[in-house]
Amino acid sequence: PDLLRKRRSNGHCLLNRHPRENGITFVQLHAMKEFVKRMCKSGVLCHSSEFSKQNDTFGERIKWTEINMHAINNEIITKMIPKENSCSWVEICSAKPQKPKVFVSHDWSEPFRDFGKAIDLYKASSGISIH
Repeated sequence: PDLLRKRRSNGHCLLNRHPRENGITFVQLHAMKEFVKRMCKSGVLCHSSEFSKQNDTFGERIKWTEINMHAINNEIITKMIPKENSCSWVEICSAKPQKPKVFVSHDWSEPFRDFGKAIDLYKASSGISIH
């Protein structure tokens, strides 16, 4: 994405926003879900973290039904956003602050697919628009 390219360009210093300005929209979360799903189903994602070495999953494909936020962070986010350009996922999705209207706490160990389904059900039951 263009925002990530700006963070990587020489001499360009972007300051990270305060977390309270990094709410992800339903549209952005859905796009992330579809991106992760495509990566899992295409076989591109494999466990490569130190944790995976300890639990004997190193090198194994990551299944869409099992991927959680720990794996998304280790295998996608930290590889796309190097430490020297560290920022939140939302900061590469939107150049402008996005103050959340609702805070959702979730377990990083739960399957991301289940989390996405719970958010979809909440959205449908609350009458919230998708933007």
